[in-house]
Amino acid sequence: MSRLVIAVDAGGSTTRVRIARDGEIVADAEGRSGAVRPGAALAASLTISETIRDALVQAGLVAAMADVLVVGAAGVGRELERAALAQALRGERIAERVVVTTDVAIAMADAFGETPGAMLIAGTGSVAIARDAAGQLHRVGGWGWQIGDEGSGAWIGREALRTVLRMRDGRDAASAFADAVRVAAKVADDDALVRWGNSVTAAEFALLAPTVLQLAEAGDATAVVLRAGAVLSLAELATQAARSAQVQDVALSGGLLRQAGLRGALIAALPSLQIRQDTVDPLRGALLLATP
Repeated sequence: MSRLVIAVDAGGSTTRVRIARDGEIVADAEGRSGAVRPGAALAASLTISETIRDALVQAGLVAAMADVLVVGAAGVGRELERAALAQALRGERIAERVVVTTDVAIAMADAFGETPGAMLIAGTGSVAIARDAAGQLHRVGGWGWQIGDEGSGAWIGREALRTVLRMRDGRDAASAFADAVRVAAKVADDDALVRWGNSVTAAEFALLAPTVLQLAEAGDATAVVLRAGAVLSLAELATQAARSAQVQDVALSGGLLRQAGLRGALIAALPSLQIRQDTVDPLRGALLLATP
């Protein structure tokens, strides 16, 4: 009998879905953010289910019921959110068995399997998790963009906006950096930027990060300082997680760490750790977790 497995990586900016039949990948799809905010598991479930159904259509499996659905989602670090998302997804009747875990767990599964190691994830948010020789997990950061997620895309975007407003106040010297941020936020002036910044989501703040990192690559002094701050914060997360678990191997994952300049600066900031150069694929990890 054919075995159908659905893997989901629901991050702060996008939701990625992969469908495999008897071990062969038959469809990949991408949709809106499926990260879980407190009390909003149902909304995340609807987004995830929508993207899954897009993938099923692509695979010609519209009416199919999968054997297993494995979802690794941002925002489900606590059991309350994990249970709520699992319940909502079971109600969608997409799969016979539903497994909900964190986005970090599926990335760890791909990078290390069950062996010791540390994982740093930086996308819209940021977090580091390490597994020690006894199998215990050690978490550092990942407390949400309003109070944590240092060095993440949302953090970079928020700091960029703050910098522009410091320039407006005269506390920092004005530069072309401010113009670039306003263009990235699609606003005409600082008043509109303030309104934008007080109403947007973490994912929207993170949309400013590519502009900041591109400016840093081009040598913009303000952007270089912001990138250095992000690198320092991310290095602290990885270092503390590795120290807590007493491991040296560190894998990197997340859209932000695909940016060559930031990734290179981060690796240089972690000389005492062994940074894996291979690409981590969380969806591949989710498929591994679906194995009986």
